[in-house]
Amino acid sequence: MDAAVIYWSKTGNTEKAARAIRDGLAAEGATVHLVTVEEAEAIDFFAYDLVCVGFPAYSWSPPPPVLTWLKGKHRDYVREGRIKVSCPEVAGKQALVFVTYS
Repeated sequence: MDAAVIYWSKTGNTEKAARAIRDGLAAEGATVHLVTVEEAEAIDFFAYDLVCVGFPAYSWSPPPPVLTWLKGKHRDYVREGRIKVSCPEVAGKQALVFVTYS
């Protein structure tokens, strides 16, 4: 399995959670790429079997850098025709969102 663990962390708590997820996946034999949101501009979600995205909750929402990045990825995939409204699941692809709170 190829997995990407992408995170944004202001205080280090979310980074700790991301590293724990990476370590757990690697212990089970997955190839894991750990990157920050700032480093993930070129990440192609479709290149991975599992994509994990983590961030702290800011007023019950993703922080602005994460929201901007996710909206940009969505816009790009819609423009490329890779995702569509009400499109079916992509076989063999999974996603995990993890959120930290202080």
